[in-house]
Amino acid sequence: MFWNRPAQRQPEPEPESRHQVLYYAQTPLEGDLFAVIRVTWHEKGMPIGVVESQLREDDEDAIPEFGQLVGEALRGGADVSIICGAPPEAVGIKQS
Repeated sequence: MFWNRPAQRQPEPEPESRHQVLYYAQTPLEGDLFAVIRVTWHEKGMPIGVVESQLREDDEDAIPEFGQLVGEALRGGADVSIICGAPPEAVGIKQS
């Protein structure tokens, strides 16, 4: 009977080669939101955590905060998804 056998250790998943993603959607946001930024962290090719941040228009540090948050996430290898009312050039993202 299979339930009497001891459990076998499953092999660790092989790290998958993956391409880092930066997604940007220029969309008007409700209320006083400037941007919504979602960062997905990976380990061994698998997602291990998601952090979502909201930046407000009335915050004078919104653009510097935006740059710091997105820059650190990208340098750390995370995927970043952004919804912002401003065009990408206004926040320092060059389109290619």
